[in-house]
Amino acid sequence: MDTKMLRHGARFTFLAICFGLMVMLTPFVAPVADAAPISGMDSNGLFGRTIPLADVLAPDGTLNVAPGQFGAIDLAGYQGVISPDGAPRFAPTATSFTLQNPGISPTSVNILVFRATFSEAVQNVDTADFAINGTTTATVTLVTSVSASVYDITVSGGDLATFNGTVGLNLSGTQNITNLSGDALPNTEPVIDQIFDVQNNLCTTNENATNEYTIAYKLSIPVDVDYNGASPSYSVNNTANIPNGAFDRVGYCLELDTDWVWTSMDAFTTNAALTGVPVGTTVFQQKVNNLDVNSNKSGVVKGTSISTGNIEFWSSCYTQPNGISIPGASGSTYDFGDTRSSGNSCYGSMQVHNYGAAQTIFAWNQWDETGPSRNTDLGIGNSSTGGPDWTFRANAASYSTRTLTVYVRPICQAITDGYWNTVDTWNCGRVPRTGDNVRIIGRTVTLDVNTADLGNVTIGSGGILQNNGNARTLSLTGNWSNSGTFTPGTFITVIFGGSGTQNLAATAATTFYNLTVNSGVVLVETVSADNATVSGALTNSGTIRKSQTVSGTGTKTFGLAGAHNGANLAINVTTQGTLSNLQVDRIDSNHPNSNGANQQTGRYWSITATGSGFTANLTLPRNNAGAPSVCRYYSGTSWWCAIDGSASNSVTRNNISEFSDWAVGNDAPTSATLTSFSAKAKTKKSGKQIVLLKWETGSESNVVGFNLYRAPKKNGTYKPLNKELLPAKHPGELGGARYKRGNNKTQAGETYFYKLEIVLADGTSEWSDMIKIKMP
Repeated sequence: MDTKMLRHGARFTFLAICFGLMVMLTPFVAPVADAAPISGMDSNGLFGRTIPLADVLAPDGTLNVAPGQFGAIDLAGYQGVISPDGAPRFAPTATSFTLQNPGISPTSVNILVFRATFSEAVQNVDTADFAINGTTTATVTLVTSVSASVYDITVSGGDLATFNGTVGLNLSGTQNITNLSGDALPNTEPVIDQIFDVQNNLCTTNENATNEYTIAYKLSIPVDVDYNGASPSYSVNNTANIPNGAFDRVGYCLELDTDWVWTSMDAFTTNAALTGVPVGTTVFQQKVNNLDVNSNKSGVVKGTSISTGNIEFWSSCYTQPNGISIPGASGSTYDFGDTRSSGNSCYGSMQVHNYGAAQTIFAWNQWDETGPSRNTDLGIGNSSTGGPDWTFRANAASYSTRTLTVYVRPICQAITDGYWNTVDTWNCGRVPRTGDNVRIIGRTVTLDVNTADLGNVTIGSGGILQNNGNARTLSLTGNWSNSGTFTPGTFITVIFGGSGTQNLAATAATTFYNLTVNSGVVLVETVSADNATVSGALTNSGTIRKSQTVSGTGTKTFGLAGAHNGANLAINVTTQGTLSNLQVDRIDSNHPNSNGANQQTGRYWSITATGSGFTANLTLPRNNAGAPSVCRYYSGTSWWCAIDGSASNSVTRNNISEFSDWAVGNDAPTSATLTSFSAKAKTKKSGKQIVLLKWETGSESNVVGFNLYRAPKKNGTYKPLNKELLPAKHPGELGGARYKRGNNKTQAGETYFYKLEIVLADGTSEWSDMIKIKMP
């Protein structure tokens, strides 16, 4: 049978004979309801009928009519062909043109990406197949295949950087797109046909950095207004389309006639709705990080990553005193450090400052006044009269143009499965660059760049970050969070290279290959589970920290802070007392006050306990020490080394009641070993209360004597109780001895803290644990 084209709106009758199929094409022009029934009987005893196309069209596009079934097949709305084998072939259709990058509109970016989706796999797709719908002189500059039926269409150039208006995407009149069978794409626009509303201003025209931002709010500032808790009448409000936490910076453009100022900063909130005019109870009075400023106004200090930024956002009244101690602010002038009054809906302040330059960047005040109506305060830079922050200037009417636009910079989030080094993988319109925050949620991203220098990295639910088989480096100045999947293979090195605290959150099991903590970094593991491990090399030139909450007895481990050579630092709390938290800091270097008793393998742990009255057993990784012991640092060069148990890769010390710095010694335990040290309240026959101190040594081969010390609080000043050294009973002997000493100067109800100094023959000292007693 010859191939015949099917027309839109045509219907064809298919006559079927039992156990065989004969196709007879009979065009109908009347609606289905008007089609005369076909005489005859099918195998089910039913007369001829109209059969919906969906009932007989297989997923692969072939027509599937069973033997004995016949009727009128409704092909209305389709255009295609009947192949020689009787299977219909339908032409492809454009199903949607959607906003891909940025994903929301209005926008001011100068590179727009549409996503074109077709009904099936298509071919011959290039820039000539598309045209711009709108008056911009921008053109289609790039077509990128996402899949066989999905393409990203980039629009850029021309006047897009200064254009104001809508930009849409059309099929061009000369497009030659076909499906893989060669059937031509009709030149019909899709039902879903989204457009960008491009809104540029003086800031976007003059400040290139704005191209990375998307509009959250736009407002024509009224001359006289009282919001009094009500929402401003924004001409643009995109905040419902900006997910919480999906942006990392906030920017403001204020235009006053021909003057403009652009300023941006690290996000001070995760909620885009709170970046606008701070009506109601919204208050932000704080310093901000990495302030950028650009302006055409004379005197405004310009710069990037300024460290002395602060904001004063509230709907309250305020007074001159420097409420949060902003450096350089006056206590008697309305400036960059004022004090917010209690209550809301009183006057209103929306001010951004560079306190390091003693300068207001912009201010808009008196928009929430409950008293007599008057002009609001507006200004760029410092006011030339009155306070520098424009308070009480009431000058808004002096400007004919008063426009505030609020922007947020989207975090680079993966919006499709793809390679790291491909622009279309990300929603930020670029491959992540130095300092960018990156989020991978529900997508798979393959790392194909040698080095990526980033801020924060978040792998969320369903997200996968994997390696493509070559050595790669991810360097972070921010935080790492993984609740998805990280697959580094034996290639990816992750470096925490900031200059302060960086967080590692792994709610899903995370195995790093190589992990490096640079000098000056405190890497804090923020989840209780020990989910983070290292299969390659862990290089720690800073500090690795982990805290655990204590809510009873039992063993706590401390992740990377305690892991080494297959063993883990563990604290087994045997008596809780008031102990509520334990913090472990791992430092991979010799202790600065190490001596011969703890010159081991270049690692120590600083352990901090919150609470008292506890006892615990401490297990440390052995650090390959040949003759290990657990050593506690006291002061100076004083250490006390002992051992109560060991395994092939760990050593343990029991009955610890106080924590400080600890290391594994590569020497035998200290020769002067206390077997006990205790304090007990006792009443003498005279009725006088004293503290009876007792201690016992296991060996005194290097012991000269002892000194007792007391303090009124745990971390107070310890003063000696004995004027002269208390001599050892068996100096130079392997055997030990028992001792007791009374402390008579006590008062009822007071608490005392005691320590015992063990003085050695070589002039060094060792110290006991602190003990505490409260007098009855």
